[in-house]
Amino acid sequence: MLCPKCKNPIDDNATVCEWCGADFATEETEKGIVFCPKCKNSVKKESATCEWCGYKIRVENKDDKDAEISSWSTVWIAILLALVGFILTLVIAAVATQSQ
Repeated sequence: MLCPKCKNPIDDNATVCEWCGADFATEETEKGIVFCPKCKNSVKKESATCEWCGYKIRVENKDDKDAEISSWSTVWIAILLALVGFILTLVIAAVATQSQ
């Protein structure tokens, strides 16, 4: 693997570059860089695929999670409202038949 900062070769399991001292656990992730799980090279956080090996990278994004939760919430609210409407219709029909 290459150091994302100085591009020198480093051990695949290294957390600090022996050449420039870059700390991969803090420095690079704060700058928006993640590491490809397949080839261990640095990749921009926004990338969908690794530019080195082509591996499809799925970086979890908080906004994506919020959008997913929001869309499911909307679905459940719609189902709940439809169910309440159906129950109200049944209640109104039962009251109407009893009053006749």
